[in-house]
Amino acid sequence: MRILVIFFASMSLIGCVQFPAVEDATSQVARDADYPDLIPLDPLADVLNGPGPEPIETTEQLDDRVTGLKSRAEDLKRPVLDQNDRARLAETPQ
Repeated sequence: MRILVIFFASMSLIGCVQFPAVEDATSQVARDADYPDLIPLDPLADVLNGPGPEPIETTEQLDDRVTGLKSRAEDLKRPVLDQNDRARLAETPQ
């Protein structure tokens, strides 16, 4: 119930807001300018719908990347300090 009261109170306050004049936001030069020339999109569509990468090559590239990332993940799982470093740090007075 409290949420509805807050909602309707905020909506009533929004109704009192003075919005800036949108017409003044655009300069006279921009309003008087001609519309831009429209160009056909067929050449662009031909480029976008043209032949893309071969699916087999893309799959091989992704498989290679997965293999590389898995090997990097295994490298990150190794301990940072070897036994000698741990022993040396354990002997260091704090």
